[in-house]
Amino acid sequence: MPGLALLNDEQYLAAMQAMNRAILNPVFLVCFLSPLLLLPLASYLHYHYSQFEWLLAATFLYYIGVIAVTFFGNVPLNEHLDKLNLSQVSIEELSKERMVFEKTWVHLNNVRTVLSTVVALLMLYACLLSQKQTVSKSIKETKSPSIQNTINK
Repeated sequence: MPGLALLNDEQYLAAMQAMNRAILNPVFLVCFLSPLLLLPLASYLHYHYSQFEWLLAATFLYYIGVIAVTFFGNVPLNEHLDKLNLSQVSIEELSKERMVFEKTWVHLNNVRTVLSTVVALLMLYACLLSQKQTVSKSIKETKSPSIQNTINK
């Protein structure tokens, strides 16, 4: 978070407090929590298909790498920060709070970002497998010998 890193300690902590309060809204919660239901559902619906393993891996990574890291890492940090009355804290305490918060929060956010990207790639791969199987099935059902010869090569 290069832009925030330029702020002084009090400004940085105030900005993080403001962002953490603003993010708790219905749109964010639906986007963030929907995969908790949709990923296991997609895995279940593809149990007998080749996409199952990829969707199950995406589900597992989302639960562990995104949800667990958020609830057991970032949320406690955010709650601690929210309780700080920045106007009543000494400059030294602000510096200490920022150092502990920023280092840990950024690390956890990087973990979530990387794992969210992996989850998205796993889901994309599952979709591509599905598309490939659909195309292969419809080509095999075609009676054209020239297409069949092309497939068999």
